[in-house]
Amino acid sequence: MTLRRSLPIQMPSSDVIGEMIQFRKKIPAKVDRRTHDTVRIVHQTTVDALLFMERQAVVAGGNPMACRRGCAACCTYPAQVAPEEASILADAVQAMPRAQRESVIARMAAWERAWAANKMGDLADVGPWQARRIACPLLDLKTHDCMVYEDRPLACRAHHAVTPPPDAKHPSCDTCSIAMPPDGCFTTDEEISHNHRTPVWQYDPNLGNRSLYSLSLLLNKQTVEAGFLVPLTLGVGRARYGWQNPKKMIKLDVLNSTFPSP
Repeated sequence: MTLRRSLPIQMPSSDVIGEMIQFRKKIPAKVDRRTHDTVRIVHQTTVDALLFMERQAVVAGGNPMACRRGCAACCTYPAQVAPEEASILADAVQAMPRAQRESVIARMAAWERAWAANKMGDLADVGPWQARRIACPLLDLKTHDCMVYEDRPLACRAHHAVTPPPDAKHPSCDTCSIAMPPDGCFTTDEEISHNHRTPVWQYDPNLGNRSLYSLSLLLNKQTVEAGFLVPLTLGVGRARYGWQNPKKMIKLDVLNSTFPSP
């Protein structure tokens, strides 16, 4: 089952949707109630679709999702978000207690600075970045919980990992081995040296792009827009709330383990 069957529209292929995505440069406006509700609907529909895929897979004798609370492997991926999602995320950060908000903004600024220093443009290969295991600034490093979980974007909701079958082979390389999730969700330096990222087994690896396309249709947008979570959310916060970079840049947070220490 794919999300295509659950939508009353003719859905383009994932490759076509990927080519349609335009990277957002302009700071998005504050979302109104209708837009906010529309985003919420697509968010929930995406989660429901993923859970339905899991039920179908288990009934057919397949594996359930390996994702569990406390696992933060995918929280090292540079997520792409819709402009409306970045606007909602900025509001969520602004609503945090002051100390927490200032800590998150400082972490986001450090992330953005490293991203720019590595010349990570809109279409850059993010594999080397993922191999560094840099944590999302919205991740609580003590609990590995998302600090904006209720407002997390489609990219986070749609991503999932399934334990590969016993006879699984690396789809891109004859020498790289297959690791089980959660550790298998991290891209390794060896894989980067072989010009590929780690393969993550999924029910539908294109769920995120299709959900983003659906959101664009429901918002009557002529294009499918997206931007990287941290720079776009920071841009909203600076423009809307006057967020400032800290006087002293902090070090980037790196995940040395998948789960938090007990």
